[in-house]
Amino acid sequence: MKRSARETLLKAVEQLFVRVHGDLLKKIGYEREADEDPHSEIRYNPENEYHIELIRLCKEKIGFRPLATDQDMFYSIMRLYDEHLAREKAEVEEYKRLNSQNK
Repeated sequence: MKRSARETLLKAVEQLFVRVHGDLLKKIGYEREADEDPHSEIRYNPENEYHIELIRLCKEKIGFRPLATDQDMFYSIMRLYDEHLAREKAEVEEYKRLNSQNK
């Protein structure tokens, strides 16, 4: 994926999917074995209504229409969502570390 397309998609994942449609991402990740398992390991299922909805939102809401398949878009979104969650977790850990040092 080109850098500019990746950056656009990352912004969309964080702004649209996480903030506005976070419930959809939670529904997609619901059947994972554990919270530590990456979303990017979820198998794309073209018959799953949540997977279909995620791809539809990607195409309609942000106009992301690369030369990729729906499956490729799904996995890209899941990888970026995992990156977002890891960054968010690191920020929380850093905040906790700083607060424990200031006490």
